[in-house]
Amino acid sequence: TLTTSSIGTGSITLADPNTGAPTVHTVLDTGATGLGQGQFFIRGGSVSSLPEDVAITALIAGAAVATERLTVLRFNMEPETGGTTNEPVNPIHVSSWASAAGGNLFGADIGILGGGNETIRHNADYVSGSSPILTSFAGSNVLARSVKIPVDKIEVVWTREIVQNGARVGSVLKSNAGGGLSVNPTRNGARPNTSSNLRMRDTSFPVDMDGATGTSVLYSVAHPTESTSAGLDAAMNYASRYTAVTSAKRVYRMEMNIMQYQPPGGALVTTGITAADIQEIEDIIDTIGSQVGVEFIRFRQQEIVHLRTTSAPYLFNPKGGALVGINDEIDDVMRVGARDGAIDVYFVNTIYDKGVNQFLNGACYFPKQPLVGKFPGIAIAAFANGTTTVRRTNQELARTLAHELAHYLLNSGEHSADGWNLLNDGSESRKDISASQFRMLTTKGVSPGFEDDHF
Repeated sequence: TLTTSSIGTGSITLADPNTGAPTVHTVLDTGATGLGQGQFFIRGGSVSSLPEDVAITALIAGAAVATERLTVLRFNMEPETGGTTNEPVNPIHVSSWASAAGGNLFGADIGILGGGNETIRHNADYVSGSSPILTSFAGSNVLARSVKIPVDKIEVVWTREIVQNGARVGSVLKSNAGGGLSVNPTRNGARPNTSSNLRMRDTSFPVDMDGATGTSVLYSVAHPTESTSAGLDAAMNYASRYTAVTSAKRVYRMEMNIMQYQPPGGALVTTGITAADIQEIEDIIDTIGSQVGVEFIRFRQQEIVHLRTTSAPYLFNPKGGALVGINDEIDDVMRVGARDGAIDVYFVNTIYDKGVNQFLNGACYFPKQPLVGKFPGIAIAAFANGTTTVRRTNQELARTLAHELAHYLLNSGEHSADGWNLLNDGSESRKDISASQFRMLTTKGVSPGFEDDHF
């Protein structure tokens, strides 16, 4: 006989598969002769409040002969996951090429899906259980405190199912039956940088399905016991599931301009940005862009000496108006690459917004911005807070560029209040794009081939 008990909130039921529709029990006889020959399933109920707070005990003739302690977890796969890593977790878009850019990455965690605390909701860049706030209950750290379920040892099966117009395309791909779904991959987006079987990258999305219409791609995480019974098959009996889409690749051309400047009688001043830096920045923004099927290619890169009348920061006045008579050097800079069929990016020393009287990390005139005399383009400040000594890291420059590119491609100056969103105005770490922004990009945003088509 099997019985269950709990010292916390965790609960399980025992299912007998031999009764037609499985019946659940808290006490279950496993064999008529008491030899434990009957098959049974364990089903999770309420989530645990302590590690190993559930016990299942085997009895023979009423005497306990063995006890196993268990932890009940509930896994979630949030569509927006926030985080400081470059790799988008649970992206909107999947494709045959995104994995090479660091995309097609999926992760399950034990955060509270839809909870009020944004840190708890959007936490999938952390290894599950690596921080107390990331658990399924307050004040405890289940996966970190449980010696039985470290995230690099927990047994999982990941699956991929492609559904087009309501019908499955091909068979369900499983990570334990051949290649293509890489469990615990490199560049897994986890923070701290830790191995985790709760991360998976799809490296085999079919090329012929790229951009297929009416298509959903379902990713599930389950337990390997799914192979023991048809009733436990991971396609139906999974811990968590996420649905992505595939759409045609959107390729945008960029022109990278590194601005050097020379004040009257002064020495030439540079940003210190090299060709290798530009390549690293491009790699990062391609990773971020992969979540919505966007890739950037470099149309041209050049260094430009800009003669200036002052050594002060570049001035930016996005709203025009009363200050328009003051020399607005960002306008002068953005005329350099105007009308060349590419998104013009300018790396300058520092930027000062005359309208709000503060230093900026980046500035953008998007194509449909109806300002007379303004040219579409993006300026990125190489130095922080108006200095010319503290060079921002390539990671910081790339995130700023990705943020300004989102403004540019969405033809919008709107910011997001969501701390995980790429268009959040106060965060240098967040990089997720919402489903509504994705729809806006594909319906109202800048189309490839019209990168600098002005209002």
